[in-house]
Amino acid sequence: MKVLKQPRYYNLGCYEIWEELTVKLPSWINYAKIRASYGLVGNHPNIYQANVGYNQESVSYNHSNVIFHLPNNSVFGNDDIVSEKKREAELGIETRFWKNRMGLDLSYYNNKVINQIIIMTTPASSGTGSQLVNGGDLGNEGLEAAIHVEAIKTDQFRWTTNFNFAINRNKLIRLPNGLSYLELSNQDGGYLMIRAKEGETLGNIYTHPRTTDAKGNYLIDTSGFYILNTKDYQYNGNIMPKIIGGFTNSFGYKNFSLDITLDYRFGGKMISIPTYYQIGAGMFENTLQYRDLAHGGIAYDALDEKTAYYQASPTGKYKDGIILNGVTEKGTPNQKVINAALYYMNTYNWESSGLYEYSVFDNSYIKLRELTLSYTLPKSILHQLHFQSLQIALTGRNLCYFLKTIPHGLDPEVGVGSSWLSQGIDGGTAPASRTFGFTIRGRF
Repeated sequence: MKVLKQPRYYNLGCYEIWEELTVKLPSWINYAKIRASYGLVGNHPNIYQANVGYNQESVSYNHSNVIFHLPNNSVFGNDDIVSEKKREAELGIETRFWKNRMGLDLSYYNNKVINQIIIMTTPASSGTGSQLVNGGDLGNEGLEAAIHVEAIKTDQFRWTTNFNFAINRNKLIRLPNGLSYLELSNQDGGYLMIRAKEGETLGNIYTHPRTTDAKGNYLIDTSGFYILNTKDYQYNGNIMPKIIGGFTNSFGYKNFSLDITLDYRFGGKMISIPTYYQIGAGMFENTLQYRDLAHGGIAYDALDEKTAYYQASPTGKYKDGIILNGVTEKGTPNQKVINAALYYMNTYNWESSGLYEYSVFDNSYIKLRELTLSYTLPKSILHQLHFQSLQIALTGRNLCYFLKTIPHGLDPEVGVGSSWLSQGIDGGTAPASRTFGFTIRGRF
């Protein structure tokens, strides 16, 4: 390995000194490179985006168009907007070992975005729903690695494997004056929010907690339900994954080859508001809980057939009762019985009594992304067909999950449910689908 140094000295004339340093590496290292970089780039708003306060409209009058302006009630511009800047440094190493049978590529990066340009939600009383602003400074650092191994290589059989992963951590370093937090998403009247304060990670999920007494016991109202504390928020996790990556294996035997690609993600949360409401409506198998004695319900009798006031009884007529764990506002243990239907409808309700923490799900998975089986015709047949090469392949994509932590039926890769939702939220999407393909590749 040779490292080339190029210091240059300028004095009256131009003098160049080239110094060559030779480093002898062990025989099992075929190649090694260390790289480092530093960059500064800018980002600007789209043309005319900063000063948009009105939209140009037209109306037809007397066979001609009359131009007029209406206030822009969707996104305001900002005459004080400044360009966004990004500074980034990266350090990496790339190596090959044992006659290139194994390779490693490792990178560490650290960047800072200054005066990031975002669309920020604003109060409706301002005349618009959002505005273009400089949203403060954001920092990122991460580690990326890729490992390549030719595990087996013979005349008849070969096996090549590749494994990679990426880890990223971000932090909201600074907010502009007047902002206490940066809001990414606000759902159902603020009952669920994705936001971050200075020093926090972007993508934090917050919901209203249940009200507790001084001892930490949940408070139960006179109807037997939890009392929601709408004046406070509790942390329910972060939408960003801890680690993502892939694992690829390629097997070859004579003219056959089999390629298997896995994707994985560990850590992070997903919000699914449709699933939350569907649970409240009893549309999933897991809502069988408490529906009868076999599923955890308790027996009770109705004190009044027209109301929801019940009393537990071992020989009661009804078998779908629940007593929520908590205390009354007087401090006595809760003894109020509610039925399963009322429990689901109120707990997974729209605002008011709804516990939106139940719409947040762990989102880790290992997925069989792609499977390809191919066959390359031998040269003896290609010569007769007048081809230089001919390959036939069968491919399947998104075939199955070996691990999936979110509820059945949800796609863990849903990043944005629709245009009005943000990353990390499933707002209602079509079910994930498998695809299969047949390919013929030829070269004359």
